[in-house]
Formats: sequence, C-alpha cells, structure tokens
Amino acid sequence: MPVLTRRASRCIVRWLPNEILAEVIQHLGSNSYRDLLALCRTSRLIHGLATPILYRNIRLSTVTATRRCFLTLRTHAGSHPRARHVRLLTMGTLGKSNLNLPADLVSNLIPVFQDFRRLQCLELYVIGPLGPLLQESNFPELRALNSNVDISFSAALREFINRHLSLTSLDLFPTEDFVAEIGSISLPHLRNYTGPGRYASGLVVGDKSLETVTVIWEAEDPSLGPAWAALGVCTEATISALALGTFCDRISAVDLLRCAAQNMPHLAIVDLRRMHNTADRMPPNTAQEIAHILVRFTELCVLKFDSAADAQDIGNQDMEADHRIVVSWGKACNTLCLIVLHGRLWKGRHEVWDLYRSS
Repeated sequence: MPVLTRRASRCIVRWLPNEILAEVIQHLGSNSYRDLLALCRTSRLIHGLATPILYRNIRLSTVTATRRCFLTLRTHAGSHPRARHVRLLTMGTLGKSNLNLPADLVSNLIPVFQDFRRLQCLELYVIGPLGPLLQESNFPELRALNSNVDISFSAALREFINRHLSLTSLDLFPTEDFVAEIGSISLPHLRNYTGPGRYASGLVVGDKSLETVTVIWEAEDPSLGPAWAALGVCTEATISALALGTFCDRISAVDLLRCAAQNMPHLAIVDLRRMHNTADRMPPNTAQEIAHILVRFTELCVLKFDSAADAQDIGNQDMEADHRIVVSWGKACNTLCLIVLHGRLWKGRHEVWDLYRSS
C-alpha cells in the first residue's frame, strides 16, 4: 500500500479547500477529543481550522474541569478570544447531583462569560451563588436554555431569561429539595417549553409561537387552572404536541386530559406520564371517562399513557382488556392512529387496532 511522504501530504493539504479540510477535521474530532487536540498542533493552517471545532461544544461535569477550562479561555482572551467559538456550553449533568460551584470560581467565570458572544445553547445543572454570573451575562444569539432552578439564583435566572428574547427553547428543572418561585417569564419567540406547572403559570408567549409543551405537576404546584390560562394563548393555532406528567395523586391523567381537550382540542400528540405508581392498571371506569373526553379532540393522532415497553416483557396478561379499551378510544376519536397503554404500543384506526411489535 503506497504511503504519502510528508512533503506530498503537505501539498495535498495546501491544495484542498479550507471547507473540505474543516469537514475532515470535524469528522475526525467527532470521535475523539484528543485526536482533535493533536490536529491543532500539526500546522498553523490546521490549527486555525481545528480550533473553532475544538471549542464549539464544551461540556463540564466537575469543579476541577470547570476551573481548568475557564483558566484556558481566560488565558487566551485577548483580541481573538477562543470563547467566541463556543456554541454549546454544558455545566453539570442532568439527572445526577448538580455541580456545586464555589463563590470564587463563579467570580472568575464572569469575565469569560462575557466573551461567549455567539453562544447558542446553555445548559446549567448547577447550584451555588450563580446570581452575579447570570446578571452580568448577555448572549445575543442564545436559542436554548436548559437549567435547574435553585432558590439561591431563581430571581437572577428569571431576569436572565426575560433578557434573552431570542430564546426558542426553555427547559427548567427545580432542585429536589425545594421548588423555587421564578415569577413571570415573557418570551415572544418561544417554541418549546419543559418545566413544572407552577412555572407554566407565569409563562407569557407572544404570537402563538409555542409548538411543544412538557409540563410536570408536583405535589406543591397550584391547581391546573393558572397554567392552562397561561398556555391559552396557544389554543388557536401552533401548538401540536403536549406532554404532561404528575408526581402527585390529586391531579389525575383524566384531569390533565380534560383540560387539554377543553383548551387545546387541535392537539396532534398528547403524552401523559405518571412519575410514580406506574405499575397500576387503568380502571375500566377511567378508560370510559377518557373515551368521552377524546370526542372533543379534532386532530389527535398519538395518545400515550406512560412509556412503551417491550411487549415480550409484558406478556399477554390483560391484553384483551387493553384491546377493548383501545378500540373504544379509536371509536371516540377517529383521527387516532397510535396509542400507548400499559406499556404496549397499538397502531390502527377506528375499530381496527393491532399490537405493534418492532422487527
């Protein structure tokens, strides 16, 4: 097999357009951060092309990694800061213990954050005195924010959100020990929202921009009314997918579905999740009540109760009873074509429904 000499390889690199080289570097760097870092050291040309890719997505899960990363960014601030290349910044890990940032580190982050002028997605799964950092930060191109909400910086987070009118996606997760208040949120271009019911109650969206909404009701959340009133601006046109979940028994799936039918009858997708007691079967009277509610939907295609599991793990227990429920729902809503119930996925239309098994 012929091997290119060092001189020949340099000629090829100089001959190829920068756009092609950047694609090659992107492909190589997607598999290994170390390989991408090594490429940056090969030549000035490759360094100039690889550096923006190297810093495009930054994910930090420990305090030590955060200190080292921001020390590097601060060292290379100057007239051409490397922070300008960052498009995605993730601090902490969703679903795990939040990253606890000490006060001195937060102070050191502030000047670097000001260089993230082209940041598009910010993910903050942290706790600590984050208020000053959020108050000083402004990202003109920010499109998505995923953040936990801690009592220590909830007020600053609300101001940060309302200051970034460019946001189209907002995911908020309260800390486990306390559901902090966040107040009114006004985003004229918001398309996707995920968060607790109490935060949805303060949501103000202009121009009926919302398309997908995921709302989780906690035991401490207020009644359904305020949240539905806030989301009522979306009832006429744009929103097509709604995911609703509950951690508390006082708000049932029937209540959630009834509110959805009353306020958003044009929904195409409704996903209802129980966060506990998921093994309980749906009583026949509840299934019948749901059938009466489904009549109100005009465009509903997908209805999910909990998540679809492997049918082989579920077995054939109560399959005939589930089939009767699914058929009754199909009769009530003639636009339905997919239903998930008790871990089984059914496909069909009207009175003809079959259990779906992936190949």
